[in-house]
Amino acid sequence: MSWLPRNTSLGSLTLIETYEFYDGPRFFSCQSATGQKYLATWIEEMDTSDLWLYLPVSEQRFRTVRSGGISPHTAFKEPESPVFVIEMPTDGDFQDRITELRHGADIPEEWLPENGYYLDLKTDTAPPAIPGTELAQLARQQRRPLFRIEVDPSFSTRTTAPTRAVGNLLNLTQNLLDNVGQSVRAFGSDVGQRGRIPNDILSQTASEIVSLSAASVVIDIGSTGRFDLFGSVFEEAAKTIVDTLAMDEGSDDFRQAVRSLTPRAAKSFRTFVSHVARMDGPAVMALANDDATYHEARLSKEKLVNMVETVNDLTPDEEEEPIRARIFIFRADTKRNTFAATDTRTGETISGFIDEAAQPKFGIFPLSAEYDAIIAVSRVTDEITNEVHHTYRLLQITPPSD
Repeated sequence: MSWLPRNTSLGSLTLIETYEFYDGPRFFSCQSATGQKYLATWIEEMDTSDLWLYLPVSEQRFRTVRSGGISPHTAFKEPESPVFVIEMPTDGDFQDRITELRHGADIPEEWLPENGYYLDLKTDTAPPAIPGTELAQLARQQRRPLFRIEVDPSFSTRTTAPTRAVGNLLNLTQNLLDNVGQSVRAFGSDVGQRGRIPNDILSQTASEIVSLSAASVVIDIGSTGRFDLFGSVFEEAAKTIVDTLAMDEGSDDFRQAVRSLTPRAAKSFRTFVSHVARMDGPAVMALANDDATYHEARLSKEKLVNMVETVNDLTPDEEEEPIRARIFIFRADTKRNTFAATDTRTGETISGFIDEAAQPKFGIFPLSAEYDAIIAVSRVTDEITNEVHHTYRLLQITPPSD
């Protein structure tokens, strides 16, 4: 049998996708030759025909239902336009019959998808972002650098994000540009961790939102500051950020890049990366220059998690008393200089970084063994959530003394 009506006022229909299937599509979407979309749900099987509901939906309503913004039940119960009941005879020689229901209240409850049932499909619900090549051309046309922040958060199947998350991200981005801008213009001199950033820096790192669009959550911001004798502080800061993010988070180059920032800028970088990582999705940070070049850093979820661990180690808020304990080391990565061990007294798992002084021992001492250890402990407080995180650095290991 056919699941699409034939020779009706709905016109020629083609299947888009099926959401429920049992001996054929039972709940699906389809589209007419003129672009009108419908949600269709099977009602019941009669002696000589099948009964269906066809709901015309706008493009925005279709995307909202598909992504879980509203339930199919609500879509049928509160339609944008009249719903059609279509009787399709199982004998193809007979004509399909169509009836119009003008109000959702006229639809019997037993005909509708179950109340509380939602689709949950990844859906673009905002205009797509322009590709990087076009962003570079836009930077050239506007004669200013543009900085792109793109995050694909796991908590939304739509190309939108909670206002608080995006608001925090924008605030952290501007703070990062300000602090890194001050760092690159310090030319190696000391910069205090507190106090107001000079106005001449703030005026040049100031930015404005150029676009907020889809293909995940994409925010393009542009410099509003003017160039000075040394060029654009905004561009220098954005390039430093993108270049650093593009590095291998376990490499010496990455560590050196973070250490070369002023402490204030390094902590701002840590806060920014931590917030992006909490959005739990891959991310892209990019810079488009006014000479139409485009440079990006791609950050997988795993890379973000590892980067947070590294910057927490490099930029702690406070050092605590070292741990002196007997530990059982069950994992060590000499490439990334990381370890994982169990405190034999408490059973607690401790993981972190291997200090330079302890690294040679890992070429001599075997794994899966107990050692006496001294482990440095650092505390980091998240500026957004006020959560406290600890990082560990293995300073020394020796064979058990008894």
